[in-house]
Amino acid sequence: MIFTRRIVLTSALCAPALLLSGRRPSAYVAENEITGVAPTFEGTPSGKAPGDYGFKHQRYHASYKRLFGEIGNCLCGDGECRTTDWRESKESPMGYAVIVCRKWIPLPADTWMPTKGSEIPLDLFAERAHVCAYGTYDMPVIACALINATQT
Repeated sequence: MIFTRRIVLTSALCAPALLLSGRRPSAYVAENEITGVAPTFEGTPSGKAPGDYGFKHQRYHASYKRLFGEIGNCLCGDGECRTTDWRESKESPMGYAVIVCRKWIPLPADTWMPTKGSEIPLDLFAERAHVCAYGTYDMPVIACALINATQT
């Protein structure tokens, strides 16, 4: 997985995450779990790492519009929705943190999460997590999130 930087200048709010079962965080998550530092991916171009603005957005755009747009009432433009990684977090009332803009961000309490009855597009299960995030690079706001807890 790779990370990139890009400033996102949008001011919409919307926040989700889905928990499907017991998936473990990836190896690089475990390495940095104690310090809370996300991988820097130094030298990686913008938009080329999990959590970066636009990362794999085009691949999943139709699914993002369905899940986050129609069901979650979030906006899906040209890169706000993206794939990322997750880990468990005691700092989050939702119990999870995701990488957005190369930082671990705890999911806020008002994060929208699909329910077990939600129709989740199957292609989204190919990635560890998906988020819809707005704001700036320094102050991202997580609007929607899907945590794929089925992968180990």
